[in-house]
Amino acid sequence: MIGLSDTYGENVDIYGTYDFKEENDKVVSVQLNAFYEGESLMVAEITDIVVEETNGIIDIAFTFDFKIDLSDFGIACTEDLSKSYAAEKDEPMEGTLTADENSDHYKMVGKYIATSFSGSDGESLSDLLIESCIEYDYNFETQEEIKTLYEDCTPPDTIQLELTTYGTYLYMELVEKTPLYIERGKWILGEDLSDVLIVSDYDEFPVSISNLTNNGMTMTIVDDDDGSVYTGIYTWEKR
Repeated sequence: MIGLSDTYGENVDIYGTYDFKEENDKVVSVQLNAFYEGESLMVAEITDIVVEETNGIIDIAFTFDFKIDLSDFGIACTEDLSKSYAAEKDEPMEGTLTADENSDHYKMVGKYIATSFSGSDGESLSDLLIESCIEYDYNFETQEEIKTLYEDCTPPDTIQLELTTYGTYLYMELVEKTPLYIERGKWILGEDLSDVLIVSDYDEFPVSISNLTNNGMTMTIVDDDDGSVYTGIYTWEKR
């Protein structure tokens, strides 16, 4: 994922896949691809890659070259971002290097697709997917809530979650592999699976994990911010 921010603090995320090009067992370039209107296209290329390790700290330098017009992704870019960069590699989260195949940490890391959802108000996964296309209003005469579908709104068809070994997560709602909504943040595994903390740019909340296997898990989220308790239960299948 490529994360960009402008001078006004607005963030734009571009998500996709990457391909390595190797020569003599060394990576000489990385092609970054993204899905746009249902098709995969090359977004950028990383070249001139130099990796050095000093006292256990890994540093990398590279040239980053955008291959597209960023306005295609709704990014009003006024500065040429294709240039050389240097950075220090992040350290994996605690427990990563010592985790074995039977550990909770090992089983949790990966990419997941939501296969079902159950909310305490009776919502299902299909209700969750259509939510972004619903406009809510209130009729004061009848004292009823009115739901209206936005015209020409395309709802997501997939909810995807990625948990990485670096303690980061990526939550996405996609339609035909194209992200409509992206949320990123951190996940922290506490003493056990009932003590997992999700931290986003806007909020943090505890979740509880059950039925954890190498093939998937169940995630329970409890929200009581407004004084009333709401519970949502996701079933995730690992891909």
